[in-house]
Amino acid sequence: MKMHSIKRELLALRSGELTFDAFFPMAKPVLEARATWFVRRWAQSLYAVDDLVQELAIDLWRAVDSWDPARCADIVRYVDSEVGRCGQRRMRYACGWPDPRRSAPAQQVWVESVEDHLGSVPATAEATAMEREIGDAFVDFVAKRLDDKTRPGFVGAVIRLVVEGHDASSASKAIFGDEDARRVYRLADEYEAEHAIKRVVRKAMTMTDAFVSRRPRFRVAESSPS
Repeated sequence: MKMHSIKRELLALRSGELTFDAFFPMAKPVLEARATWFVRRWAQSLYAVDDLVQELAIDLWRAVDSWDPARCADIVRYVDSEVGRCGQRRMRYACGWPDPRRSAPAQQVWVESVEDHLGSVPATAEATAMEREIGDAFVDFVAKRLDDKTRPGFVGAVIRLVVEGHDASSASKAIFGDEDARRVYRLADEYEAEHAIKRVVRKAMTMTDAFVSRRPRFRVAESSPS
């Protein structure tokens, strides 16, 4: 069963017409299908389906409670995405992967990547220009590898904002707040924009090591002693 099969029940739960105790038996087949897929795909020996169903039920309840129609018009799309995201995080954590909620912010990762190129140099105009050149190269590097044909230019625009100092959330607000960008990149609502941007940022931040190793090393000439 799919999440859209219980759309009416989700709305009733949100409005208070249904209690969670009354809602759960209706949602259980959907959650069991999702939990079974997760366990088979990720952690057959580490998780019991029944245990994961209970945890996904809590994630679903929290998603219904946090749904904001102004950000995402479709409650099914929002809840389904949130339950899937939480389930994937639980599976990764069970398999020993780092908790992504504790990962370094994108801007911190980017700064460290720049430092790998520049090393320890004074904040001179030359170093600033070199940092800008590295930023331009990184935008091109990521865009060539990740650009989506359905949203041409989207990846480059997102990474440009990260290089300029934005995190995923502020980049989302900047792009979705631009009416022309919303239309060009086909972003239906703020929730879709935020998730699309976070996906790009997560993928891009895994590419910094490859960028550093493959690009010719940028160097800043040391100032001669006066």
